[in-house]
Amino acid sequence: MAPRATWFSGAVGAGLVFAAVSNTCAMGQLLSALPHNQRDYVHLADVTRRLS
Repeated sequence: MAPRATWFSGAVGAGLVFAAVSNTCAMGQLLSALPHNQRDYVHLADVTRRLS
């Protein structure tokens, strides 16, 4: 096996362990900050009024 691939796999594994232990996920934070994941707050009363 290639030594660089071993080091790369170890670095990815260490990053996943750190994310699990610290309860932070950089990818999750990045994806949640994207514009298509930003929603306005919807009131239930407005929705029911528009449906009826």
